[in-house]
Amino acid sequence: MLVLNKTYSDIKILLILLVLSSTFALNEKCTNYHGLSGECKDISQSCDTGINFIIPYLCEGKDNIKCCLPKNTCNDDRGNQGFCIPSSECNTNYHNIVSEKCASGDNTIKCCIPKNKVYEIIDISQYNEVNDFQYVANQVDGVIMRLGYRGYGKEGNFASDTKVEKYFKGFKGKTKIGFYFLTQAISIEEAEKEADYVHNIIKEKLDKPDFPIYLDIECGHPNCEGRADNLSKSNRTQYALAFLNKIAKLGYRAGVYANQYWLRDKLDFQKIVDSGASIWAGSPNTIPSCIYDIWQYSIYGKVNGVTIGNKLQVDRSKVYKDLAGWNGKPDSGYIKFDTNDYSTNLTSTPSNSSPCSDGNLAGKCINENLCDKNTHFIKAGLCLNQPNEIKCCLPKNTCTDNYENNGICIPTTHCDESTNTIVPGLCKGKHFSIEELLRSDTAKEYGINNVPPKEDFTNIMENLINLINNCLEPIRKNFGAKINVSSGYRNQELNKKVGSTNEYSQHTKGEAADLQPCGNSKSIIDLYNAIIKFNEFDQFIIEKCNWAHVSYVTGKRRHQILYTENGKSYKDVTNNYQSYLKICIEKLGLTNQASISSNLDPNEDLECNSNNHFDTEMNDEPDLDNLDTDNKEISDNDLNSSGVNKIKYTSFLNMFSILFIVFMIWKLHIIF
Repeated sequence: MLVLNKTYSDIKILLILLVLSSTFALNEKCTNYHGLSGECKDISQSCDTGINFIIPYLCEGKDNIKCCLPKNTCNDDRGNQGFCIPSSECNTNYHNIVSEKCASGDNTIKCCIPKNKVYEIIDISQYNEVNDFQYVANQVDGVIMRLGYRGYGKEGNFASDTKVEKYFKGFKGKTKIGFYFLTQAISIEEAEKEADYVHNIIKEKLDKPDFPIYLDIECGHPNCEGRADNLSKSNRTQYALAFLNKIAKLGYRAGVYANQYWLRDKLDFQKIVDSGASIWAGSPNTIPSCIYDIWQYSIYGKVNGVTIGNKLQVDRSKVYKDLAGWNGKPDSGYIKFDTNDYSTNLTSTPSNSSPCSDGNLAGKCINENLCDKNTHFIKAGLCLNQPNEIKCCLPKNTCTDNYENNGICIPTTHCDESTNTIVPGLCKGKHFSIEELLRSDTAKEYGINNVPPKEDFTNIMENLINLINNCLEPIRKNFGAKINVSSGYRNQELNKKVGSTNEYSQHTKGEAADLQPCGNSKSIIDLYNAIIKFNEFDQFIIEKCNWAHVSYVTGKRRHQILYTENGKSYKDVTNNYQSYLKICIEKLGLTNQASISSNLDPNEDLECNSNNHFDTEMNDEPDLDNLDTDNKEISDNDLNSSGVNKIKYTSFLNMFSILFIVFMIWKLHIIF
């Protein structure tokens, strides 16, 4: 019995050691690749993103343990206050970047100062608890509360938020008030009924809320299996516009809330913006790349008096426009087509045709019934702010195969293979074609039809055209020789087959390609230098010194360079990529840059021809794309470049294992 009690005591000691080691790991210092120091913290509990910014990957271990870095304050010459952050993270739509105000020793850290007054608001629902409303109101400039939602089940029944009455009565007269509604509409009629439902509740409370009415567009079901969670992009946009139109006709200003991934990929964002809707972008810890009026910057924010369970937690947002009339008439959320029936708006015909283009191909926006299908083909999605039947009418270019058979260049989905033969590689830009970016040896081997899904076909094709014209062709020009495209577009089925765990890979959006030199006249180092010289990439990955992953997006680009030796851990080498090019030179046995081409092994020649640049599919891309944090992405990216003090949980566990083994040997010695 004495031995047993002694053993229990020993186990307690071991547990204490384990807890202490984990706690020590949590409080360890971390440093990002700009040299800014912070602490590894559980971001769901202890990192206030109002005064800190969060960098993932620097604290290895559990997903919620991240590097919490303080935003050092700075002032311009007029005394306006801002934060010292990497200039790439400062949204210049709403901020001014001021140099030489941050004593960081890193010229990429700049003082980011708001151009206008920025208001702080919170959004709350039945999952929060508020007891002292005046105390909370004194800390914020406004509150937007969930009014209700449509259920995600088959019936799609309405339900009001269980605490909306309490919140409204508590905050009324104490701060600015607004409402949002979570949609699950699957038709125009349902969307308009949602607007009626919102109106019927609000009219019993007040004449008009201070903020626009926001339509919350996101997954209704926890696993995104709700009735509206998998709508096509066009339908989701159409139903959102129907709601905005109806709520505007009922006398309200209106807006849309969604995380920036949904705004970019699940909605026709330009149509939403053009409608006049206010944009509320959810992007915790990362400044949104889209335009917005409100930025929801934290879902783990803290305001004294607002809790979830027994801890301080609330969604916090920054407002960059006078949406609630703090200084007079509100300046956003006025829907532009609020005097017309939405059904009429969809079917009206413009008086004149307008131009449209698909890459270098120019056409006209006209009624699709007026487009001559013998000499032209129709492409949807290129005529913005036009009724559904108005499409882009594009001329069919002619092409000729190696047997001098004539044909026309059209999207492969428009070609009836029962009466025609599809010949890839004949309809191309100067050096690259859409066909080769869609082709995949892996897809062919496993019988995968690697074509974009119908609902995203237009967007992906546009992305591929932009990738070719604005990225691959300039790189090819810098390189001065043939380039092999080993992997271009990958649909979700193919993406999984090649081993990618990243369902948001830029390959799946038509924004990325993997490249290798073709032939032995140029080396991979030459290709890397050609990409760096191009510089307008979104992301460039030096892949095992063997190939290059390069991506291109329209709008703001990251200009990020990464390096990997094993395809699992990745280093951000944007600021010191030359050191890693030298590693590749040494790894390839190339003594200096001048001798690279002559030292290539002719037996390693990739057999490319003028029409096709295909090689075996490669599983190269980690979870590194610009994902929204609402999707809780996990990346293998390792930003531990030189000077970074990276914390490894494994080291603590290894230390504990050694102590445990020594301890048990000692105990066995005592017992026996």
